[in-house]
Amino acid sequence: MASPSFFDCSWQAFSAISPPPPISTRQQHSLDNKGEHSGRLTAHTSPLTEAIANGNAVVYVGAGASKAAGLPDWREFLKALERESRAYSQNAAISIQKRILEGDYLVAAEMLQNVFGNKLQDVTHRVFGKVSVPTPIHRAIASIPFSLAVTTNYDCLLETAYHFSVPRLTWQNPYDVLQNVRSGIFCVLKLHGDYAVRESVVLARSHYRDLLQVNYALLNSLRMLLATRTFLFVGVSFSDPDLLALMDEAKSLYGDVFGPHYAIFPENHFDPEYSEVLERSYNIRTIVAPPLHVPSLQCDITGGVAALLYHIGGISSHTALSNPYRHGFAQFLQDPSSKFQPAGERIQVGWLLKNLVLRLGVPHGYVSMCDSSMPEHRILYRNFEYEVTDEDAKYSPAPETPEALDSIQSCLFQQRKIEDDYIHLSDVDNSSRDLDSQGFLEANYTPRYKDAGSALCVPVYVDGHRSGVVTLEADAGYMFSKYHYKVARQFADRIGSTRYESNRLADSAVILKKYSANPFEFQEELRRSRDLDDLDLQCLLYQIDPYAGKLSATLRNLDETQRNGNNNKIVYDFEEAALASEAFRERRTIRISDTKEALKKHPPVIAKRGIELFDIEGPVCAFPVHVRGYTAGVFVGWSGGATSQDIPDLDSVDKRYERIFKTRFWRGMERARRLLHVIANEPIDRSQNDDERSTTSEKGGRAAEFLEAVAETLQPIDEGKSWGSRVKDRGFRKRVIDGLLKTIVGQGCGLKRVRLFTVNSDSQGLAKTVCIASRNAARVGPPGHSSINGYRGIEIKGRDKYIEHTMRRAEFDPYARLQDHVTLGGSEDSSAKLFHKAPERPWIVAPIGPQHCEWENGNRLGMTMCGYLAGDDFYWDQKKQKMIDDSLNIKNESIAREEFVFKRYCLDFASDILSILMYYEASAQDKPDLGLRP
Repeated sequence: MASPSFFDCSWQAFSAISPPPPISTRQQHSLDNKGEHSGRLTAHTSPLTEAIANGNAVVYVGAGASKAAGLPDWREFLKALERESRAYSQNAAISIQKRILEGDYLVAAEMLQNVFGNKLQDVTHRVFGKVSVPTPIHRAIASIPFSLAVTTNYDCLLETAYHFSVPRLTWQNPYDVLQNVRSGIFCVLKLHGDYAVRESVVLARSHYRDLLQVNYALLNSLRMLLATRTFLFVGVSFSDPDLLALMDEAKSLYGDVFGPHYAIFPENHFDPEYSEVLERSYNIRTIVAPPLHVPSLQCDITGGVAALLYHIGGISSHTALSNPYRHGFAQFLQDPSSKFQPAGERIQVGWLLKNLVLRLGVPHGYVSMCDSSMPEHRILYRNFEYEVTDEDAKYSPAPETPEALDSIQSCLFQQRKIEDDYIHLSDVDNSSRDLDSQGFLEANYTPRYKDAGSALCVPVYVDGHRSGVVTLEADAGYMFSKYHYKVARQFADRIGSTRYESNRLADSAVILKKYSANPFEFQEELRRSRDLDDLDLQCLLYQIDPYAGKLSATLRNLDETQRNGNNNKIVYDFEEAALASEAFRERRTIRISDTKEALKKHPPVIAKRGIELFDIEGPVCAFPVHVRGYTAGVFVGWSGGATSQDIPDLDSVDKRYERIFKTRFWRGMERARRLLHVIANEPIDRSQNDDERSTTSEKGGRAAEFLEAVAETLQPIDEGKSWGSRVKDRGFRKRVIDGLLKTIVGQGCGLKRVRLFTVNSDSQGLAKTVCIASRNAARVGPPGHSSINGYRGIEIKGRDKYIEHTMRRAEFDPYARLQDHVTLGGSEDSSAKLFHKAPERPWIVAPIGPQHCEWENGNRLGMTMCGYLAGDDFYWDQKKQKMIDDSLNIKNESIAREEFVFKRYCLDFASDILSILMYYEASAQDKPDLGLRP
């Protein structure tokens, strides 16, 4: 017999908003489904699957679910008790037998209660305690995230089917039941008692009714649940008058809002007329389960009901893909990407795997991925594994656990199926048969889960390339449907996206790797800025390992290595309480005014071992380093023992000098941030391989060329000394400004044009904007236009929306940004003709002015905008006789983006150097001679 594959896609599940067709139509099977293994959803089931997806469904399990395990149903149990009662009273046994034959089960139960008395509990324990292996029906129910399970069975099969410990409560615990329902904690409510809790077992219905009448809390809870939740009845014959009476009361109380509820009937137990009665009287809709012949299932009826339940679970999981997932204990699995933006691959994939396993109700799953650093992806490594009994997903870094080349994971990885892209094993014991039928003749399957009976493998794609496989393993009889595959496919796509983001993140950190490997040289590079050298800057550059979820920085000398246990790297997990980790998690700058005070706070955001390792005292600052939109590293900087005594011109230590020192420190950290982003965003020469690129980096790239040009420009002007009061001298300012603008259009940065503006307010309070200096690269200006200060003296009069936009955003965003007509919704640019801009093309604008911050903790308080730098890549095209944007000549979009980002950071760095100069320059605009002629 052929093994069952996925269910067909033609299940008749009608729209939730359209009325269901007549019951006679709904309960008939299509002829084209004869002989298939799937059957059909033959009821108006959308409200059921949506209720399950939203955590508002309750399953009610009757004796029929346990029959396949060899346990008796209600009638058979009474007959077994009658046979044992003969040892106590022959006359009573004869009367009880007569009642059972006549179908008067309630009276027979009352008589048996009188015969056995307290010994009835011992008999119940012996009968229902002998079986502990759940049926496929119980396992199917346990795979679906119901909010509550109610059962009239004495056995423990339902709670045993769950892969985690579930609370099981009886009628003796009404308030616990109420609290669990209210708190969203899943539990199993055993209405007739639990064989293992002897005093809870109830047989006689009069006894049960008496208990319910006294136990109003439980009775009212059941009524409310019937009115507010959607029930699915499994293995229930609806011959229990107490259940029907309870439903009658609830329907009378709540009227039209009662239901709909659903009941599953095996096909050979289905009665259309009785189903009509259930729907009209109790709003219970019937779902028919046709027989299913599966070797791993015990009987046709069991297989059909279990298959139908698994399919309902698959649809519900697919419906709930966009919702937070809710399982048994109402555990909302917090998506780590909401805190870690994005989380590392280890954290994110572990969460995705755990969510997938719990969502589908399978016990085990694992993810195998190829090594992204390998030029050819041929080998898979098992990286992530999760079993429901574990607290979290286990991570194994490659290449510790390679998959065998003939494993189904490796075969699926290298051999794509033409029609359906998956491997489905319905019977692990006969896996070769399934693999042969699916075209995998050489594949072998070795289960990781000890009780695996079925499996599903789904490939993972990264940027269009197959890069891994997700494997789900379940118990015997678990029927994977096409909806389960859709859910697994969606999670596999998210895993692929996580790997793609990790690869992009690793690629963006190529330039930073050089500086991270040589921390002392990197520190000295930053200290070429006198502001940072005066502070005796000490710093670390942390590299991000998105695959392992760790941050690591190379130590700077042998002494630090020895103090770190002879390990030349200091490493923190993403989740760890450390300054670098916090800056990475929050994606923001973190300033700590006093490290000793910070360590006393609970919880601390810094690591004690890091503070002690580097002897950090006083303020410390950390910020993420962005490379083309990605956080590629974390910088941590502090002053290496520099205190207020070390600062020139200070001769005593008091609050005033502490204030001056910290103000200089926060200002220095801002300079380090801009300087580091120039270095980190240097465009990558993609024509070179990794070795050639490394050699070029050692010789120095464009970032080094630009920074060297800035240093060579400033050296003869300021003679390597602090500017001090010289910023008030117009001649000094002129030389600095001309030199910086020259470097911006030089080969290092590479912008075609740059202009410097001052911004003041006129007598009417309107912005008065004057271009005080400009510079063009050679032969880029229009005919007759000077390359040096060709736009000097041009004043932008009246209101200009572009300048007003720059002034507004500069208050809280004082960095260089792209600007064009799209920025202001297509508003006209009044200066387009004045400055020969390429029509509708963007340029870069960097606000300039002193930034204000609280001296104690460094919190930014805005800036005083004195002017701005504007740079672009526009040039005069001789053939077309018009200004065009040179960036349009770069066909590769990623290269064009890298060029733009690098030039933006160069302009950003120059604007920071000019900030104090422009404060005085803007105030000198009313004077006739600025000394800025070419």
